[in-house]
Amino acid sequence: MFSAVRVKLGVLCDGGGGSPSGNPRAASRAISSVKNLLNVSLQTQENTDLKRIIPEIQSLQQKLREKDQMLDWPEHEKEREIQRLQNSLAARDHERATRDVLCNLLADEGEQLRKQLRATMRVCEELLGRLEKQKNPPAIAEQVDEVTSSEVARLNGIIAKLQEENQQLKNRVVYVENLNSKWQKYDQSREEYVRGLCQKLKESNGGATAETVTLYQQEINRLNGLLKEKILVCERLSRERDVCMQRNKERIQMLEQQVLAYIEDFKSERADRERAQSKILDLQDEVGRLQLQIRAQAKPASWIITNLKKTSRKQPETVEPLLRNSPPDSSARRPNAQLAVPSVSELQCPLCLTIYDEKHADEYLNHWEECAKL
Repeated sequence: MFSAVRVKLGVLCDGGGGSPSGNPRAASRAISSVKNLLNVSLQTQENTDLKRIIPEIQSLQQKLREKDQMLDWPEHEKEREIQRLQNSLAARDHERATRDVLCNLLADEGEQLRKQLRATMRVCEELLGRLEKQKNPPAIAEQVDEVTSSEVARLNGIIAKLQEENQQLKNRVVYVENLNSKWQKYDQSREEYVRGLCQKLKESNGGATAETVTLYQQEINRLNGLLKEKILVCERLSRERDVCMQRNKERIQMLEQQVLAYIEDFKSERADRERAQSKILDLQDEVGRLQLQIRAQAKPASWIITNLKKTSRKQPETVEPLLRNSPPDSSARRPNAQLAVPSVSELQCPLCLTIYDEKHADEYLNHWEECAKL
């Protein structure tokens, strides 16, 4: 098509072997034919796109009718087919998106070609107007030669560029058509496989439909019975769980109260132990202090006792009055008529021979003073 346009432009420039000023009508006819060729090329491209889209629409309508027929299938087959068709639809949407991108690219490039063709047509109309307005043949010939040489060079460049872009578009169209043919082959094979499966399902369901329905119904009834039993078991277990939780809650509260009581008892016992330990320490300190006092008083007492023993040998008759005057105290002192020898931890009055233990050292001293006065 573009080669024909180029030939027409060459005829316009050459003027049929002569000067274009001598044949303006031929140039006008050539330009008109160029316009017609360009319009025809645009219409042909649009018709090609429409012819390519119409079969696809018809194929989709046929598939829709087949899908409507597939709605009469059993539920499990429907679900299986729906899942498969969803996967296929996702793949097809991806393919369609790719094809839409390519179509958009082709549409953009076609729009660019239309703009370039319109520019070429405007140039041709401008040349035709110049040829018709000029009246001086020599001047017309010179101007036409000048304009023709520059315009022809520019038009040749535009035509070469258009031819290159047209070739690229053709290559892309071939690529898209190859992809479309591959998709159609895949779609046809898939549809044949689906139809085969549908036929097999119809054949298998045709002979044992009633028996299959009966078996399905029996299985459904059995499963419903099992479901009711499981529901009853779950309710019983739920009630037992609630009772057990209530018991555990009460037991936990009782144990918490016992723990609190044990904590209080432990705290009171610990306080008692601390007070007893403090008292024991105080008593130990008091015992130590008293022992120190006893040791401090032991030496003068032993010296006095020794002297009193010496004097007791000289005055035996004073024993009886002292015994009568001394108060009886079984726990603190005891008279010894047989003159028993006191132990190391005991104190004995040298006059009346009354024995005191170390715990009653103060009473011994008081008694000794009274005996000494007598």
